[in-house]
Amino acid sequence: MKKTAFSLIELTIVLIIIGLLATVVIGSQSLINSATLSSARSKTKASPVNHIENLVFWLDSTSENSFDGSESSDESLISIWKDLNLQKTTKNDASSSGSSRPIYIKKSLNKLPAIKFDGVDDYMSIDPALLPIGNEGRTYFFVVSDVNGTSEQSAFHHGNNTAGGRMSFTINSTTIAVAVDGHNIGNDSLNNPKNMIISIYNAKNANSGSFNFRRNNAQITKSTLAGANRSINTSANGSGKIGSNFAGDAFFTGNFNEIIIFNKELSISEIIDIEEYLSSKWNIKLE
Repeated sequence: MKKTAFSLIELTIVLIIIGLLATVVIGSQSLINSATLSSARSKTKASPVNHIENLVFWLDSTSENSFDGSESSDESLISIWKDLNLQKTTKNDASSSGSSRPIYIKKSLNKLPAIKFDGVDDYMSIDPALLPIGNEGRTYFFVVSDVNGTSEQSAFHHGNNTAGGRMSFTINSTTIAVAVDGHNIGNDSLNNPKNMIISIYNAKNANSGSFNFRRNNAQITKSTLAGANRSINTSANGSGKIGSNFAGDAFFTGNFNEIIIFNKELSISEIIDIEEYLSSKWNIKLE
C-alpha cells in the first residue's frame, strides 16, 4: 500500500529536529551579538580617548558601566547615562525622569546599543559647569544614528542666555550647526545622512564664526545660517541638555551612540585618531 502521510512518530521527529535547528540558530546569533558587543567594549578600552588630555565628558552606549543594570535591557527607559571620563573624579552623569526619559535600544548601529530620543519630549540633563566654559578651546564628537526630521532639532546644549553664554548644536537630516547667541553657523544642505560621526572644534579665545565641522572624517563646508559673529563666553550656569534646547523643546529625533568632549581644540591628528576609533567601533565608513 502506498504511503501518503507522515506517521505520528515521523512527524514528532521532524518537529524535534526543527526545534533543535531553531535553538542552534538562536544560540549562534546570540553568540555573534555577544562577540560584537565584546569587541566594541575592547575597542573602547583601547581607544585614544582617555590618553588625550583635557577630556571633560564621555558617554558611551556600549559600556557595561554606562547604565544601571535594570535599565540596560531592550526598550528600557533610561534615568542615568554614566560619564566614563577617567580623567575627572567628579562625573557628569546625564539624567532624566518621567516621560522625558529616552529609551535603551539593544541593537542599533552595527548591531550595538544606542539611546533613542523620540523627538517629542525626550531629553537628559547634564551639568554645564563640567563642560567647556568661558572662552576655552573645545572639541566635540557626536555619534548619531537613525537621524530624522528637518526642523530645528537641538541635539545638545549647554550654558545660558548671557552674552555668548549659550552653545546649541542642531543635528538633523539636513543640518549640522552651532548656535551662539543667535549666530548659527554650519551646513544646512546635507543629503539625509542617517548615521554620522560629527566632529566640531574651535580654538581658545576664538569667536563663533571660527568653528570647524567634520562629518565622517571629511571637512564640511560651513556658512552663516543666521545672525552675526559672536564672542564665545560659555556660561557654567544655566542648563545642559542632550536631546533638546535650553527651553526644553526643539527635541532631537534619533539615536545617540557616543558623545566625547574635550575643553581644548585637539590637533587634526588627534581628531583623526578618535574618528578612526569611532569608525571601527560603529562601522561607519569614513569619507
